[in-house]
Amino acid sequence: MALWTDPDDDEFFEDPFDADVDTLATLLTGKPPMNRYVVSYDIIDNRRRVKVSNCLDSYGQRVQKSVFEVLISKQLHARMIRELTALIDAGQDRISIYPQCGSCDARRVDLGVAPDKPVHQNWIIV
Repeated sequence: MALWTDPDDDEFFEDPFDADVDTLATLLTGKPPMNRYVVSYDIIDNRRRVKVSNCLDSYGQRVQKSVFEVLISKQLHARMIRELTALIDAGQDRISIYPQCGSCDARRVDLGVAPDKPVHQNWIIV
């Protein structure tokens, strides 16, 4: 099972995993910085699929049958990966977690019916 774990690879991020940025953002806002991910899965067993779906539902919003969008802190991201790893059979199942940078998300285009609980949040920088 492969996980994206290279802390030096910031190509998709505006440095959200930099400890100094985390500390500064937390000091300024009182909250840890949030990062957006698209999570997709292909789970063979129905019981495992339901457990994975319920787990992801607690972190974000379903946008397709096997695709979720999550907006979570670095700590919750690590916890989500631990929980999902425990739920799957690595020899049969697959979960992919795609990081989304802020500028990429700003260029996002949604067509059709809008989700009931939008994941997008407007940011005001003062």
